[in-house]
Amino acid sequence: MNLLTARVVGVAPDAVEVEVAGRRLRLPGARGGLAPGAAVRLAIRPEVVELGPAASGVPEPGPVGVVVSRTFLGEKVDYQVRLGAEVLQVTRQNAGPGTAFAPGQPVALRLPPDAIQLLGGRAP
Repeated sequence: MNLLTARVVGVAPDAVEVEVAGRRLRLPGARGGLAPGAAVRLAIRPEVVELGPAASGVPEPGPVGVVVSRTFLGEKVDYQVRLGAEVLQVTRQNAGPGTAFAPGQPVALRLPPDAIQLLGGRAP
């Protein structure tokens, strides 16, 4: 399980907006007791994080990290991806040659909002 540090930037009756690694994510679901500025943790499983090539000079929809390492495990590839001060575990199904990301390569991460569990919150 990946745990990311985030900060609440907005609360609505049906969602909470958080900022993680300089990007904003809107997480669905009621979040009673949270206020803007609260520090929270986001829990996300390695297999739901999506990786894509980072486009040079083009703003990405999600945060951009750097591949630290990759491990081929037959039908899947495990990556360690640095995102700011944190390192995420990312698991991708092995789609064959030419689809792997190399250590040191920037990658765009997609963190599906409906697959993120928001944990706790403390005042700023």
